[in-house]
Amino acid sequence: MCKDRSQQHFVAWAKAHAIPLTTVELGSGMDDLQPLKTIVNQARVVALGESGHGIHEFLAFRNRLLAVLVQEMDFTAIAVETGFSESVLVDDYVLGKNVDRDTAIRSVFTWGDSVWKENQELIEWMRQYNARPTTSRRIRFYGLDLAGGVKGRLARCRRALDAVLAYIEQADSS
Repeated sequence: MCKDRSQQHFVAWAKAHAIPLTTVELGSGMDDLQPLKTIVNQARVVALGESGHGIHEFLAFRNRLLAVLVQEMDFTAIAVETGFSESVLVDDYVLGKNVDRDTAIRSVFTWGDSVWKENQELIEWMRQYNARPTTSRRIRFYGLDLAGGVKGRLARCRRALDAVLAYIEQADSS
């Protein structure tokens, strides 16, 4: 039972606008996610937060949502909370370059030794999507953090900083 009026209003709004999901699992069809297309509409950037790392339902739903955005709404970039420098190897992998899969996957999403199955599934899905002969625009993988971290050490920051400086130099050339 909601204690105050603002909570009651929120609960009423949520009940009226909730979109029931059949499942959170990737590869389970997209019929139940079709209402999201109306919500996203013409947006070119969609941000999705998370309440904690490693939660299966969140990560699995993220993968399904990204599949809808890519396959049905022509999104071409996936940017996630991981280091920019570390993401370069995964971007190469999803583009089909000759990169060791396990090395690429272990390079992102974590500063520890654990690799979550859902993150592996996302990266594999991206590579498979890009490899399809009917794919006209390949999707790219980007990290948003400037961490450059390897097991808690900032060993690869240089690549990220060089990329930022090169962009600033190019943008400021006028």
